[in-house]
Amino acid sequence: LSDNLLPSKEGEDLTKCFLLRVVNILLHYIEKTFDVKSKILDFHHPHQLLEGLDGFDLELSDRPESLEQLLVDCTDTLKYGVKTGHPRYFNQLSSGLDVIGLAGEWLTATANTNMFTYEIAPVFTIMETVLLKKMCEIIGWRETEADGIFSPGGSISNLYGILVARYKQYPEIKAKGMAVLPCIVLFVSEQVIVSDSFVTPWTVACLAPLSMGFPRQKYWSGLPFPSPGDLPDPGIEPESPVLAGGFFITEPPGESHCCMLNVIY
Repeated sequence: LSDNLLPSKEGEDLTKCFLLRVVNILLHYIEKTFDVKSKILDFHHPHQLLEGLDGFDLELSDRPESLEQLLVDCTDTLKYGVKTGHPRYFNQLSSGLDVIGLAGEWLTATANTNMFTYEIAPVFTIMETVLLKKMCEIIGWRETEADGIFSPGGSISNLYGILVARYKQYPEIKAKGMAVLPCIVLFVSEQVIVSDSFVTPWTVACLAPLSMGFPRQKYWSGLPFPSPGDLPDPGIEPESPVLAGGFFITEPPGESHCCMLNVIY
């Protein structure tokens, strides 16, 4: 049972045995991943996975599972998942398996820490500073000109950038909040991938079709953005309710091209 693993007394041998078996499962999976003759995915429909396959069961039991069952579950989880490191797997956001990166993931999971302060993560906080400095040097920025943080993905990175731009133009938001700001509009490409279609008066992004006929860079380079009335008339009805003058939208716009600010380019 898991109660017999570390930190229980005399749990060292069982813990070592259990983790070595987990590592063997992972190593076998890695070998299969790089085998070009293996399947990228052993596909099954959702109802098949929910109903159970050859002992694979996603039902949550009221009783704890044995260590042996956990090992079986580890194997099945990998068996029915997508081998994203497979030589024939391609995705627009990620593909491939980097073994050094994998080792780093295992190390950070084992350390099980957060980068709040130097006291709780002395090595990782210094490592972050060194990496950011090097990245700034590659870009060509001097140490006194740049700073940064690491983020977990594209959506949150875009949101960080938008928040920084908003603060640069309207620093009073930090003390007075959103209520003191005018309605802010963000123009993005027609090819943007949106994460939601919900719009509020304060978080509005609209797609600016190429047919609008104005140089986007002129407006992207600084705030505030022009109001819809300042845009040239292309002779078409704008698809976005924002461009049509519907700034204060409180209901989801259905099929419109409005979205929240957290967008992925």
